[in-house]
Amino acid sequence: MLRPVAPLDEQDRLDFLNATGAYAGGTLGGLNNVDLWIGGLAEETMPFGGMLGSTFNFVFEVQMEQLQSGDRFYYLQRLDGLHLFGEMENNSFAAMIMRNTDATHLPSDVFSTPGLILETDITKQFNDLDGDGVLESTDPVGGGLLTQLVIRNDPSTPGNTDTHYLRYTGGDHVVLGGTDANNTLIAGIGDDTLFGDGGADKLEGGFGNDIINGGDGDDIITDAGGDDNIKAGSGNDVVHAGPGLDLVLGGAGQDFVFLGTDEGSEVFAGEGNDFIYGNKNAERILGNEGNDWIETGTFDGAPGDNFDEIFAQDGIDGHDVFLGDGGFDEFIGEGGDDIMVGSAGRGKMVGMSGFDWATYKDNLIGVNANLSIPIIFDEAPVLPANAALDEFESMEGLSGTRFNDVLTGTEDVAADRAPLAQGGTTGFRGSVLTAEGIALIQGLQALLGAGVTEFNGGDLILGGDGSDVITGLAGDDIIDGDRWLDVQIGVFASDDTQHTGTPLSLHDSMTSLAAAMFNGTINPGQLSIVRTIRNSDDQPDSDGIADVDTAVFSGAVANYALAFNPDGTVTVTDNTGTDGTDTLWNIEQLRFSDTSVAVGTAAADTLNGTAGAGSDLILGLGGDDTITASTALNVIEGGAGNDTFRFESSAAADGDTILDFEPGDKLDLSGIDADEALAGNQSFTLTSGPAFTATAQLLVSYETRTDGDYTVVSGNIDGNNTNAEFEVSLKGTHTLNNGHFNF
Repeated sequence: MLRPVAPLDEQDRLDFLNATGAYAGGTLGGLNNVDLWIGGLAEETMPFGGMLGSTFNFVFEVQMEQLQSGDRFYYLQRLDGLHLFGEMENNSFAAMIMRNTDATHLPSDVFSTPGLILETDITKQFNDLDGDGVLESTDPVGGGLLTQLVIRNDPSTPGNTDTHYLRYTGGDHVVLGGTDANNTLIAGIGDDTLFGDGGADKLEGGFGNDIINGGDGDDIITDAGGDDNIKAGSGNDVVHAGPGLDLVLGGAGQDFVFLGTDEGSEVFAGEGNDFIYGNKNAERILGNEGNDWIETGTFDGAPGDNFDEIFAQDGIDGHDVFLGDGGFDEFIGEGGDDIMVGSAGRGKMVGMSGFDWATYKDNLIGVNANLSIPIIFDEAPVLPANAALDEFESMEGLSGTRFNDVLTGTEDVAADRAPLAQGGTTGFRGSVLTAEGIALIQGLQALLGAGVTEFNGGDLILGGDGSDVITGLAGDDIIDGDRWLDVQIGVFASDDTQHTGTPLSLHDSMTSLAAAMFNGTINPGQLSIVRTIRNSDDQPDSDGIADVDTAVFSGAVANYALAFNPDGTVTVTDNTGTDGTDTLWNIEQLRFSDTSVAVGTAAADTLNGTAGAGSDLILGLGGDDTITASTALNVIEGGAGNDTFRFESSAAADGDTILDFEPGDKLDLSGIDADEALAGNQSFTLTSGPAFTATAQLLVSYETRTDGDYTVVSGNIDGNNTNAEFEVSLKGTHTLNNGHFNF
């Protein structure tokens, strides 16, 4: 009994609510001894009704209505996102009774009376078939002329006596019970309850609104139609929910789930690395614990883990994969290093904690994808024709298509990637690529460099095949013009339980695996997500063309320091702005605000100027390079090797400078017509005189400039012996002869 209090005693009210003050240490105040709360009061009408069946749900609702007279019921928000949510969905009043008594195989609506309770082990089956009050362990007689009401002989094994096969063909609401052996249970058109129990069972709910309990073991569960509650249980289960408003609870184990196409269905995949094929009409698809593959998003989001919707604390580290299907997709990665495969339609990709990727490996056209585009609601966005139409939040990696892409990173730096409590902005627990995350993706260590165990300074952007334009923005980014991120489902040998061997086959979608999964050829335990950094030549339908990938920077080239590293990378450091220090792989061109720089490799390259505004800087680096100048003012450095500097017109040659002309290098002027007055393409003649005396002559002279000595090659192509039509400057003093030219 409560002590009397003043009507406005606010402190006393709070003391009673929180079991403090006068109520501390006792049992009067606070909310005590509550074992289980079952939802269904007033927040929202539950699509499957109360979880304890219609009768108990009515009792509970009446009780809650009585509480509205002044008492309060508080839900602890800290429970949001915990697996308790799925566990509550997975409970039922019938299950509570069976756990606490010796009763087995009760109907899902425990207060109802099923038409029949049929058991695979007929010795445990008891029905009053003739209404005399005596229970018999026999099957009812009935059905059609050709089909019995109860069938216990598997038609797929004619002539054999089957002890684990049970099919009901009638229309009553029945209970079908299995054993710990491998059972086959097939229900009819009623609202049935099936129990597979232990063993590798095959369960078919038929039509009607069924409750299917897989139990332990690796089960295959299907349903012809109806609004069903499918509880796969522990084990590696295969589930096809079929048509209807369905609730699928995967439970423990590694499950392979196909959802029907009807509106409002839900999947709680449960523990384990699950594979889920959803639909756009689903109410919610949750991967829960484990590294899950979720194919086809939902309009309201497909969370990879347990969906901590309010506080977004990302308590589960599930390294999940999401695939779109060309329509609107919304993917919510939560904790872990997630990969989201974009499609042609509009999508929203939310990475949250962990180092998360967007990849467009399956797109049939190039994309314009920008990780800096925030998520907003706009029914008619105005975007470029090749835009991916995607919006992003807390995404750190980006991989393009096999076509010409425009890819842009984020403004995030290392401080932004820290956990929220340490001032970070991109995830509650931070967005750092750790050693575990590096090991998840084959080939990622080679991209980051040997010995690197953590990356958080910027973005990882991969172009794939095609000529891509890549902008890293702020941060210390790693950019590769050729590599791309692939993600597939690998099928491993049945005895390779850790999936460390070579996959027997690789699949881009669950659809190509469906037939083998549902006929039992492949067990879900053989499946594992395979993440791989591949080269452009490995991309499907790669054209094999030598592409020109461009890295874009915001400032003038004079503000940057360029370093060419022994491993073939180029380091570009912004000394004055915010572009950071970027590491470039397989980039052929650097674009600054005032010029472009063509970059080669240590191999023999073919490089071209851009002929754009301003001047071009062309760096051949190692190898016997062929460098073709543009009509801009080119500054060319061939690097080591016997390089050929090609000029295909007088405009391309005029004003260009070669910084490192060396023995073995050549000037290729064969593309220039030495005498414009004559038909055809005329060749030049090298002369040693101080001035031109005729058309088609090359003149070599020497100059001393503020930065040193230069050798100047001039060409006369119009017969005006006074002025040259082009001049190419070679830094240093060189004695040239015909062997240094291709005329």
